[in-house]
Amino acid sequence: MDELLNRAPCGFLSLADDGLVLAVNATLLGWLGYEEGEVAGRHFETLLPPGGRLFYQSYFFPLLKLRDRAEEVYLSLRARDGGEVPVLANAARRERAGAVVNDCVFVPMRQRRRFEDELLTAKREAEEANRLKDELIEDLSTPVITVAEGVLLAPVIGSLTRERADRLTAALLAAVFERRPRVVLLDVTGARNLGADVVQHLTHAAAAVRLLGAGCVLTGIGAAVARTLVSAGADLSGVEVRRTLADGLRFVYELPAKK
Repeated sequence: MDELLNRAPCGFLSLADDGLVLAVNATLLGWLGYEEGEVAGRHFETLLPPGGRLFYQSYFFPLLKLRDRAEEVYLSLRARDGGEVPVLANAARRERAGAVVNDCVFVPMRQRRRFEDELLTAKREAEEANRLKDELIEDLSTPVITVAEGVLLAPVIGSLTRERADRLTAALLAAVFERRPRVVLLDVTGARNLGADVVQHLTHAAAAVRLLGAGCVLTGIGAAVARTLVSAGADLSGVEVRRTLADGLRFVYELPAKK
């Protein structure tokens, strides 16, 4: 073997179609922990871990035979001590001295593998942070607050989608069941984009609150919300409606104490 190829900063290995190693350079031998003469004549699969052998049989060598070349194929070689050496392989199939040989060049990927592992770890940490953030936002977006003894406040702030309306309803009913209030104030002062289907969800939530034995006061009803309630045909029977949250609180405080 040419000395330049033998000491090149990349691994080189030539193998026959039956998988026997015909030649290997000193660089690759050093990576794998072998001495000169210990690899030539062995089957290439002895230099692969179990998973790599299956990959070699089912993909790498069939691809090489089909296209006469393989480019940038990830392989993991097995060193003498059992450790794995990740490499990127390029291979070409050619005829030499009247026989077909398969020449393979290997570039180590230790640093790239480490970077990929770090990226995967960072991705998992980011996904976990996003999950915790979403849980926090969900909790903050559906608060049910005790504002006085026997009085709960459920403020609706921002855009209220159907999914968020479902979460609000679930949180509200759970709070009513656990805290047993006299009255629940459902305030939509800070809500935006209340569509007809969302309004129906709110009226259903109010009806469910009454079924659990608490009164319900809907507050923050401006002109736009009033039009939506009317156009949606919302059933507000049994629900007190007040224009502002202050009006609703005043109404609640004027109610006779529950005996």
